[in-house]
Amino acid sequence: MYVPDGTALELLRRRAQAALDTWVAEWTAGHPLPAVLTVNTALDHEAWQGHTCQQLGAVDGDLWLRANVADRARLAQWIFGCDARFAPGEVLEEIVNMSMQARAEELHAALFGESSLPVAEIVTRLPAELFQFGSGAVEMVCSSCGLRAIVDAGGWRTLVSDF
Repeated sequence: MYVPDGTALELLRRRAQAALDTWVAEWTAGHPLPAVLTVNTALDHEAWQGHTCQQLGAVDGDLWLRANVADRARLAQWIFGCDARFAPGEVLEEIVNMSMQARAEELHAALFGESSLPVAEIVTRLPAELFQFGSGAVEMVCSSCGLRAIVDAGGWRTLVSDF
């Protein structure tokens, strides 16, 4: 069982924050609010079950990104700003989809390494073992850009290999 200490958690947060900052620079219009990322070891099983999630799985580890309507709306607002001229439509939805995929891939590469090519799929149930004490899984949240993600223990292996 692995329970990360504060230093390891901060290193993981910094790595994910750098990936998020790269994504923000490439995908946002204007001057959005800072994308402040928090990382937490306490995962609420009930808050995650039943939500649509994008899972990026690879040999080195898995990443789940919640993709419900509220998250997608927040992301669209983040990308396009609060301008009322942007009405929902197929083109905007496709841009949001591409942005979500780019954000997921950026985070996955930062957490698991560039050589770990993920396989993406949409899921509605997450493995129960993610929520067990000592699983090593952490939750990453950036409310302002609609990001809510879980990283399994594989993220720690990449961190350790860098030292």
